[in-house]
Amino acid sequence: MQDKLLNLGPNGALLYCMEYLLGHMDWLHEQLGEDLDGDYYLFDCPGQIELYTHLNLMKTLARTLETWSFRICGIYTIDAHFLTDSTKFIAGAMSALGAMVNLEIPHVSILTKMDLMSKKDKKRLHSYLEPDSESILMSEVETKWNSKFLKLTAAVGKVLDNYGLVRFYPLDMRRSKDMESLVLMIDIIMGVSEDADVKTQDFDAEEMEAEDNIS
Repeated sequence: MQDKLLNLGPNGALLYCMEYLLGHMDWLHEQLGEDLDGDYYLFDCPGQIELYTHLNLMKTLARTLETWSFRICGIYTIDAHFLTDSTKFIAGAMSALGAMVNLEIPHVSILTKMDLMSKKDKKRLHSYLEPDSESILMSEVETKWNSKFLKLTAAVGKVLDNYGLVRFYPLDMRRSKDMESLVLMIDIIMGVSEDADVKTQDFDAEEMEAEDNIS
């Protein structure tokens, strides 16, 4: 941040801006307007995880929006490249769980950039959509570099398993059905489409391989 009086770094500046916004919510309300019937508002929030797991800034924002008759759904996204490293994936899943618990709002976790995954990684997709730390860590080979932390990672994974709340949904921008299913699911979560049914679809390895060959 270029303000010489504040002398804040990137993270400090972000926290300052969020606190400033919460102190001027009348301005935000005016910008959003009063007629919200049928409109979608997408808040593209900062990626700094401390806003969602350690502080109440985003939780306060969500609560304020609810008092303005907004129906809230949090969408937590992580890149599909997290699937290439089991310990990194567990860390990402724990971050999603922390945000979910702290924000206390309806929550959807998305695996993005599925179109960039290799065929090999796509075949492992099923074990990551509903994370089971034990099965995921079985593929981790113990070496002199990671032996010290494998037990810690396994213990953290058990916390994830005990909650049993985190499930990921794959999003491939080449597949229009992925986006349609995601929008429908969010509508149902928020009560927008109460009469609609969620359409489920199996993501088998043969189907994904066929799509890769087409592309």
